[in-house]
Amino acid sequence: MSTEKDPQAPKDSQKDASDTIINADSPEALAAAQMAQEAIEQAQNTSEASPPTLEEQLAAAQLDAANHKDQWLRAVAAQENLRRRAREEEARARDYAVQGFASRMVEVRDFLEMALADNTSSAEQIKMGVSMTLERLK
Repeated sequence: MSTEKDPQAPKDSQKDASDTIINADSPEALAAAQMAQEAIEQAQNTSEASPPTLEEQLAAAQLDAANHKDQWLRAVAAQENLRRRAREEEARARDYAVQGFASRMVEVRDFLEMALADNTSSAEQIKMGVSMTLERLK
């Protein structure tokens, strides 16, 4: 039984750099990202472990910068969406509160109009009706 690893076996623990997703907003960033991908692939294809050239390092740094810019823009957009949703929710809550108050006031107005229109009730009955109306205001 041999302890050597099969060269055809998949790499489970290593992430292949060529699998990196390129997210770029400008043509310059896209070109830099493509150059970085090519440099990474070229470095992987060489058999000797030579240090990366300045161009390769620059391309990799540009790719990182493009990815960080993309992440930053997404975070800013998410924050703006959160603020917008909070403003909308606040407006809905305010409208709901105003509607509830207005409906209670309409009910009280109706009771007071009925009391003024009633000519047959005694003073005690009107006093009881006014106290019930006052309870509605609380």
